[in-house]
Amino acid sequence: MALSTFRSRAFVRAVVLTLVAVLGVGAFAQFGGKPARAFLGRFVPALAPPPPQGPPATLDKEYVYAGGRMLAIEEGGGFSGLHALTVWRPSNFQWRSLDISVLPNQLTTTTLGQSGDIPVAGDFDGDTKADAAVYRPSNGQWIVRRSSDDVTQAAFTLGGQAGDVPVTGDFDGDGKSDAVAFRPNGGWWHVRSSLTGQNLTPISFGAVGDQPIPADFNNDGVAEIAIFRPSLSCFYIRQANGTAQEIYFGSSTLNDKAVIGDYDGDGDIDIAVYRPSNGKWFIRQPDGSAQEINWGISEDIPVPGDYDGDGKTNVAIWRPSTGVFHIRKADGSTLPFPVVGQSGDIPVTPMLKR
Repeated sequence: MALSTFRSRAFVRAVVLTLVAVLGVGAFAQFGGKPARAFLGRFVPALAPPPPQGPPATLDKEYVYAGGRMLAIEEGGGFSGLHALTVWRPSNFQWRSLDISVLPNQLTTTTLGQSGDIPVAGDFDGDTKADAAVYRPSNGQWIVRRSSDDVTQAAFTLGGQAGDVPVTGDFDGDGKSDAVAFRPNGGWWHVRSSLTGQNLTPISFGAVGDQPIPADFNNDGVAEIAIFRPSLSCFYIRQANGTAQEIYFGSSTLNDKAVIGDYDGDGDIDIAVYRPSNGKWFIRQPDGSAQEINWGISEDIPVPGDYDGDGKTNVAIWRPSTGVFHIRKADGSTLPFPVVGQSGDIPVTPMLKR
């Protein structure tokens, strides 16, 4: 071999090695969309674009990702994330929360409330983490401990009449939960906007016996006023023009409970009911039929939520006698059955993130 040829090849090899070191072998592994042989003499298959990477791990934070999108940041000492199993203990007003979407699972606790309070699920500060919050029926006060800074914000008043039902929903589209007091007598919805801090004009939609189920049913970025009427087994969703969309689903004689959620992960809220008498779940399909799932016994409390972070609502129950959550994954398998509470606790259903 001529000396000039050897030097030429040596020069080319040096250039290639330098480029590989700088750009990575993936830059040379694909040509024209087909697998190629790398210059280093070994076969390298075509590489797909790497998935989005989360922030580097630190000692005081856990980053929760799904599909390349950050869902929650668990601060050291924070309360709970988007997928937390949570109960409130009336005996000592302790909130107990376990996030099973990240490893290792960590139980966090905080204390908020007093005798007679009702725990409420919501993200009142917009940090994508659930805040500990209670509604006080005796005077209509809402007390919220923000997860973003662990500060109990000044109480505000909304509701306070006997029978008022506290719920939450993002009615102004600012990414924060708005407090809602649903008054069955007259079906009045009293909503406090987190954007302005003011109460919106009350809207009458519903009646005594109805179950308030606000959610973003039409994917416009704001929650719709909606109720489930057990006596007719009918879902009523308020439209922008004040009319109601009616969806009959379930049984009016078997004490069905509304358990709406995104069970198939398509981004739309699915109509669904839970039947305590036999522990069956019925999830409405696009063609109007029902998917039937056996999951629960008569004492169980339904607590649907996306506990494993896959973007789909899990069929789930909390069993008061044992304090155990029983969670079914979308593929039919089960998640571990962690004991978070005990008899007498109140499970707090995760908020719907739309």
